Amino acid sequence: MSITFSCPHCHHAYRVADAKAGRTARCRICGTKMVVPRPAVPPPLVEQTPSGTPRYRHQLPTEPPEVVVEATPFLPQIERHIERTIGHSPQVFHEIVSTTIHVDLHVVPPSDEEPSKLHPLGASHYTVITSGVSSKPMNAPKGYKGPRFIELMMALPPDWPGLLPDGTFDRQLMKEERNWWPFRWLKQAARLPAQFNTFLGLGHTIPNGEDAEPYADNTRLGCLMVCPPLLSPESFHLLINDQVTIHFMALMPLYPEEVRLKLEKGSQPLNDLFDEAGLTELVELDRPNVAQP
Repeated sequence: MSITFSCPHCHHAYRVADAKAGRTARCRICGTKMVVPRPAVPPPLVEQTPSGTPRYRHQLPTEPPEVVVEATPFLPQIERHIERTIGHSPQVFHEIVSTTIHVDLHVVPPSDEEPSKLHPLGASHYTVITSGVSSKPMNAPKGYKGPRFIELMMALPPDWPGLLPDGTFDRQLMKEERNWWPFRWLKQAARLPAQFNTFLGLGHTIPNGEDAEPYADNTRLGCLMVCPPLLSPESFHLLINDQVTIHFMALMPLYPEEVRLKLEKGSQPLNDLFDEAGLTELVELDRPNVAQP
């Protein structure tokens, strides 16, 4: 395995051998003196699915996660990007105590905007976007061509219980797991790359347990798949500098049968079925199950 980290000053990304952990080095871009961090996470167990793609089984860290207070250094750029490509976020839910990384949630409420290049299907839904995942480069395997810096988002219908038109929460309603699970899992997915020293890319799935158990008692959805933001496609890329481009990816909930189809045949057949059914990342608790006849 290798260690990935970034310069604390210019954020240039590095990947070095485990043997260099703890050594002092200088950034070759800006000259800042830094210490190569020590990995605290065992390497994942890698299995092959029937479709031939790798399946990662991550192991718990050997040390307790560090408490952090800093937001991502790219927060101003992220906020402008959300405003420009998704919409105005009147409310940001800041974490008071964070571990591993500091994750905030930006809520963009529904609007009456007509379909456009920014929103091909209109904007009559909530979009909840993270800021914080991009504070660290992801530890992707050698040869991986995907992004190293990401943020995540979920889309919720305009009548989602507990969400108010001004982007705030009804705290009483949000105490119910059937209303809170999208936010819980968005935060868990956001922490996964840093917590397990791993990466997330398009087509990756994050199940609720081995069998993708239902998130709540009012749905059979039980897994999240990373996909492009179909509802706000212009938000996909944010160029920070020559070293950092942040990709904004959506999380789409799946049924257990859809997860099995993806593991057996790969992501493309499942995506083709979604396209045929006209489905997007919008969370619909009882949407059609494309893996069932």
